[in-house]
Amino acid sequence: MLPTNFSQRDFSYAAQTLPIIETGSGPALIVMHELRGMTPAFLGFMSKLAAEGFHVVSPLFFGSVGNTPGAVGTVINIARICISKEFSALQAGESGPIVDWLRALARDLQAQQNGKPVGILGMCFAGNFALASLVEPAITAAVMCQPSLPMGSAPEKRRDLHVNPADLVRIKQRVRDENIPLLSMRFSHDKLCPGERMQRLQQEFGSAIECIEIDSSPNNPNNLRPKAHSVITRDLVDAQGHPTRVAYDKVLAYFKARLK
Repeated sequence: MLPTNFSQRDFSYAAQTLPIIETGSGPALIVMHELRGMTPAFLGFMSKLAAEGFHVVSPLFFGSVGNTPGAVGTVINIARICISKEFSALQAGESGPIVDWLRALARDLQAQQNGKPVGILGMCFAGNFALASLVEPAITAAVMCQPSLPMGSAPEKRRDLHVNPADLVRIKQRVRDENIPLLSMRFSHDKLCPGERMQRLQQEFGSAIECIEIDSSPNNPNNLRPKAHSVITRDLVDAQGHPTRVAYDKVLAYFKARLK
């Protein structure tokens, strides 16, 4: 059952139909859930963003609303991602068909809001979907938190941005022509989001992107667990001055500056 002030509808594009969960009013912000799915904690995160003055829209990629999977459930979600052609999770140099669906959703939201621009926030397995979606002119702001696809330990996969090469050329051109700043972040010892991927983002976009890396080494001064992964959700330490809180505040300021 959805919390108060949330609504649900289906959105279809190119024979792909997914439920989308919405809350809040203001500029449209597409927020993609992580591997654990649309948990109560994630719904709380959506509410926080809505309270900041955004119309928050989240596609339900898998699972059910308000469910918190255990270890087995999370493994099942990973398996779904790996075998799903929509995500192309194991393929380097591919965006995945789901990105076309996200672009269509952005156009729909822009039309609903009389042509106003749309933002997109991708986290974990959906991190790089935010970048790949920038081909769509309706989207003018993109944040990639701990982007984790493609999966795999091969060097070419650790550096890969999970974006079709032709699309990457178009995105870079658009970022230059329209002066679109980008934001990405990870924990320093996050094995799901390799440091090589952030280095590649910096290499491709230069001064147009701010890449934040938060120290999560053993005995780090931030009291973060070495396996910390979710910078602004599960591993957020909501204390003034903590680097994760600084990162969260930066994300908010970024979307407000770009969309309001």
